[in-house]
Amino acid sequence: TEIYYSIGANKLVNNADMVATFVKNAYARNMKVYLLTGEKTWLYEDTYQTAIYRVFDRVEEYNQSVDADARIAGVSYDVEVWTNSEFNWKNNDSARYQQVKFIETAQKYADSKNLSVSYCLPFWIPRYTYTDDDGTVKNVYDTITKISNNTILMAYRDSASAVEKLVAQVQTGAEKSALDYAEVNDCNLEIALQAAETSEGDHVTFYEEEKEHVGYINSAIAEMQSDLAEYRHRTTFAIHHAIPLYEYYLTK
Repeated sequence: TEIYYSIGANKLVNNADMVATFVKNAYARNMKVYLLTGEKTWLYEDTYQTAIYRVFDRVEEYNQSVDADARIAGVSYDVEVWTNSEFNWKNNDSARYQQVKFIETAQKYADSKNLSVSYCLPFWIPRYTYTDDDGTVKNVYDTITKISNNTILMAYRDSASAVEKLVAQVQTGAEKSALDYAEVNDCNLEIALQAAETSEGDHVTFYEEEKEHVGYINSAIAEMQSDLAEYRHRTTFAIHHAIPLYEYYLTK
């Protein structure tokens, strides 16, 4: 039902005809299209002009130039700043606070443009806290789910039970599960599954399982939907990096 379309914000406008053709085809299939964007260097306020304001301005500019059925629904941020050693995110309270402020700024600007926005986050984020301007220690994911309407947790494992453990159980060092935070703060939690080959090991992707048993991912999602039925109004699912599997099927 949703596609995250990876194209630069400027290219969105400069290649409007090409984008419009793609979006219209998706729209005809009952799919919404979101601009996928993000850099691991996007954290501090000196990036906001590029990372936030220009992104939404370009989406708005594009949408104003095309038919209603060719419009981009919003932005999906894959801003994995925790992978940038410069920030030392896990051990830097200030960097974690900046993560919250980035999302707060992006959400406010998205709302001003009447655009949707989602944020891709690691499954372990409920374990971490930050200190706000008043010196109050708060949970990072708790605050993010209060600010935003939709978060995407990269719960990369290769079985339904393993994924459920990451999102529905209280992780080591956390006070609540990810789903508990999403539920109490009225925020959608999109459970993201990995479908590509990865150097991190087979245990973080459904790639091998899907190759051995076609339809395995769909079965796993169905199992999770059943097991997490009490959260059905707060959960959606995403398959990340599905192209390698698609290419594999083309050879069969």
